[in-house]
Amino acid sequence: MLILDNTPILPANYMRIFLQVAEQMGASVSELLEGTGIDEQIFINPEVYITFGQYKKMKARALEVVKDPSFHFKYGTSINLTEHGKLGHAAFSSLTFEDALKKVIKYIKILNRMYHLDAEFQGDIVHLKLDTINPEKRFYVVEIEQIMSAMYHALSVLPQDHSNMLEVRFNYSAPKYRHIYHDYFGERCYFDCEDNEIVFNIKELKQFWTAGDQMIERIANKNCDDALQQLDDVEGLPGKIRDIIINSERGFPNQEMVAEELNMPLRSMARYLKKQHTSFQEIMDTVREELAIQYLETTQWCIDEIADLLGYSSAANFSRAFKKWTGLRPSEYRANHLPDSVAKIDSQTG
Repeated sequence: MLILDNTPILPANYMRIFLQVAEQMGASVSELLEGTGIDEQIFINPEVYITFGQYKKMKARALEVVKDPSFHFKYGTSINLTEHGKLGHAAFSSLTFEDALKKVIKYIKILNRMYHLDAEFQGDIVHLKLDTINPEKRFYVVEIEQIMSAMYHALSVLPQDHSNMLEVRFNYSAPKYRHIYHDYFGERCYFDCEDNEIVFNIKELKQFWTAGDQMIERIANKNCDDALQQLDDVEGLPGKIRDIIINSERGFPNQEMVAEELNMPLRSMARYLKKQHTSFQEIMDTVREELAIQYLETTQWCIDEIADLLGYSSAANFSRAFKKWTGLRPSEYRANHLPDSVAKIDSQTG
């Protein structure tokens, strides 16, 4: 899913805990909310979601104000299991731990639209893979620290000696404060791995798990399904089209292919988008613009490669489109975001 600034991200009560932990580490609420446009009163309502734009502003303020690198670890482990609302009820009403874990993976979007979870079961050994689809590079590491510490804490809370936890792996290089990782995850903590994942033994968790209630489980599942539907309704058809474009494995799909995947007549799709004051081409251009900016800021791919990835027949066509969006050629834009040695690679083609 492509996240836009107006995309609802997570329930506001999570940011209440975020602020509390920041205060404990010397920051003030007024400092953290400065310039975010967020009213402190929203944090008491678990039904209110903050948007991605608001979230980015608050996280940026936190990076400026809270200098302690353990902040996001502490925040992750400070989220009480009861704070998870509908998802918490669905998990705890499950009849087995495996079912509970599968529900967390299915419904994680209720808690945070940026996180992606998956699990591989190999007998009693589970590889829980975690990632964030937050396109902001500067936030990536702290987002992973946050979700990994929260999940590790939740998985290790039942067996008191943490003997079920085997390894914790990260797909990036160890930061200067790697000792904090070992403080939270133990010595079997590794970097430069293929995935972010927690490897644990499910046997003890099965033994500790208290059987849930089938009737409560059905109600809790229905509540989670309704919550997901409400979030999807907010994004609407344009959001679904963006998702299809982003996740297509066949390159950038045309509108006929998208309509087919939506199981919707092409004319109906166009008519509905017109009512939403947009069009397929406008959505496609928005996706291309945002991906182009992301690629230029976070990769060393040359302009030709980016043009090809975005479905343009040539780098020249891509360059013209990009200048129309931003007023700059791709190489000019990149020069402001990457070191000179990288920017020079594209000086002849962008």
